[in-house]
Amino acid sequence: MPSLRREEARIVVGILVIMGFSYVFFISDPPWQTHGSALAYHSILGFLSVVAVASATNRVIMDPTPAHRVFLAATGFLSIVHLGAALIHMMPVTEAVAHTEPKGIFVDIVEMGILGLMLLVAAYLNSEPLKERPLWNKRTTTFGLLVISLGVYGAAAFVSELPALSVFLVGGGISIGFLALVAFVLSCFFAFKRPADSSSHDRKRLIVSYLFFSLSTTILLLVLPFPNSLWLLTIILQAGALIFILFATGYPFLLDVGLQENVAYSFLVALAALVVTPFILAHLVEAWLPVLSYENRPLGLIAHASAAMLSGIAAYILTERLKDKTPWYDGPAIFALLSWTVLESIVVGLRIFQPNDIVIESVLPYLFGGVITSVALLIAIRRTLQPPPEGTAQEHSHVRHVSLLGIMIVTLLVEGTLVMSPSLHTQVQNSPIILALLLVVGYISVLGIIVFGMLRTAQTGGIYSVEIIAVGSLTLWAISQILRVNFSIFTAGWWAAELLLFVVFLFLPPLITQLYVEKYHLEKRLETAAKIYTNLLVDKIDHHHRQSLDSLSGILSHVGLKGKEMEGISRAMTEVSRANDIAQRYDTIVKGGVPDIKETGTIGLHDALQTAFEQVCQIHPHVPKLMLGACSGDCKVWGEKIVVDLFYNLLEGLLTRIHANSISAKIERCTSDMWCATIQIGIESDIQGSLSHLISRYLFQVRESNIEFLLVNEYIRLLGGDVVVVDPKKEDIHNAIIMTVRLPAVNP
Repeated sequence: MPSLRREEARIVVGILVIMGFSYVFFISDPPWQTHGSALAYHSILGFLSVVAVASATNRVIMDPTPAHRVFLAATGFLSIVHLGAALIHMMPVTEAVAHTEPKGIFVDIVEMGILGLMLLVAAYLNSEPLKERPLWNKRTTTFGLLVISLGVYGAAAFVSELPALSVFLVGGGISIGFLALVAFVLSCFFAFKRPADSSSHDRKRLIVSYLFFSLSTTILLLVLPFPNSLWLLTIILQAGALIFILFATGYPFLLDVGLQENVAYSFLVALAALVVTPFILAHLVEAWLPVLSYENRPLGLIAHASAAMLSGIAAYILTERLKDKTPWYDGPAIFALLSWTVLESIVVGLRIFQPNDIVIESVLPYLFGGVITSVALLIAIRRTLQPPPEGTAQEHSHVRHVSLLGIMIVTLLVEGTLVMSPSLHTQVQNSPIILALLLVVGYISVLGIIVFGMLRTAQTGGIYSVEIIAVGSLTLWAISQILRVNFSIFTAGWWAAELLLFVVFLFLPPLITQLYVEKYHLEKRLETAAKIYTNLLVDKIDHHHRQSLDSLSGILSHVGLKGKEMEGISRAMTEVSRANDIAQRYDTIVKGGVPDIKETGTIGLHDALQTAFEQVCQIHPHVPKLMLGACSGDCKVWGEKIVVDLFYNLLEGLLTRIHANSISAKIERCTSDMWCATIQIGIESDIQGSLSHLISRYLFQVRESNIEFLLVNEYIRLLGGDVVVVDPKKEDIHNAIIMTVRLPAVNP
């Protein structure tokens, strides 16, 4: 659990940093009345909104509560609005920029009003005790809210263009603006009212984001009658609000999946900085330096060569890990990285053989790469949540090689044609359709990268690894794409896109080396700690447990003890005895031995489940009653106390992470030599399929972060059984997580 004072200090520092950047940006007198500047501002807000959508999407996947669904719809609405605005400003129009007139400010206020109402609904749903809400629990809730909100926004934009209604825009805007302010204030109230541990969102950071949106709305109300440069403050405040939303949603998620506090915070800081910093630096360079453009072909060649090597190294890392133990669903990410290696290598080759009097800086390779990255990551996410049959990835590995060859041939033909026809290159380079597609695929790539990267982080149990860095490096090309849309060739923003990958390439080898060195030292420390802990269990803890049991046995034999005293001492003996048994089993696990299963005792599965559930109820007293079906036969298995501890850790791990409506279990003979215990946990969500796959893929493959499931796997190994998460679709069961534990029977 993060320190409250440290988190509050981080929030204050975050506010000060955002305000400092805002002040420097504002005093630099940035343009605000041109379509180009509007494109840049909406691109930044759209980018930040997409990052917030990605973070909210991961939370919905892991915890699909009504509040999280509505929150996802709110961030999705904001991202679509800003993406649409960026695309509009990209088109060749002669009209004045919308926000320089009251009608444009009116539409901005409507946007804030819709956003405020959606955030208010999410805050209210999150503040109330969990109840049955069939409407809000549906998977279509998010899509329905998006359609309704965008419909209202589109209607407001249409109305603002009607000359007959122009006289009502100021009055209507003021009314809607005050409604938005009330909604944001009430959202703060509900967030503050909510208990600190009742939500997976950071309520303090959410409150700060709501306040930023409130200030933005207030400024919009001030400039509504007579728009002026203060409008820029609304962009700055909305950017700050979105950054705090990113931390409010992403930070708890990364902590939940096991990432260390400082690493999770640093990851989000780096992500926010990557989004905003290139735009700000490019603007400041253009504002403070007299040079409008700077052509340096060798420097560009070095930048693209570095990008090709960067993607190649990242692909090699993932490929090598794939041979070892990385799951096969990294395949699409490897393909995307290899595609960028091919594309950047082609750019390098064309620049080397390009005539000196011709300057060809095509955006088409980045468009091709963006489309490939978007499709590849969407496939990777789908495979993660709904894995296809085993072996599918290996069976089609030859398709990847053919596809890479096709990408190379198509890109060479297209780029070669542009080199031969400079006029055609100019038309393509300045085509609004090409630039619009580049912007869209850039946003989709960012969404896919962050969602998949966080899912991979969850899969590794929060371990910060070179694989995560390799997948995350795809973000750099997405940022480069968006920068190329916003800045002309050889300007500061264009060079920021060129040099971003080069700078990262310089820092990648030291970072990877550091991670491997840290991992080596960690393994050494863990090996030493395991030896010490094993000796401690055998020589110290076991000795004290036996001494305690002997002392309690002596007290229990005293004839003068009364009923309650006898009961208390008996309970103490039971707990000490159980602690001693657990210590012995941990000793066996650490040493890696496998005991003779027939020397571990026997127990009926019915009794083992009942005993384990009673122990879980001591920690979770409010869980539903276990509905345990009758067992046909003796249903005895080997393991006795090991089996009880197995079911205890399994139930404890599930009930800690899932809000259960019901718990039931049935026992049956699955094979001649195996008994099966099927546990079914009813849940609120209707996406139990995805949740089942997540439990199977993540919780049973993690390490230190989820000790209960690690112990389950070890106990299964000791007993020679297995445990699987059943696909509810095959069983035609809704809103439930189903798990089956198979253990060797005593009497086959």
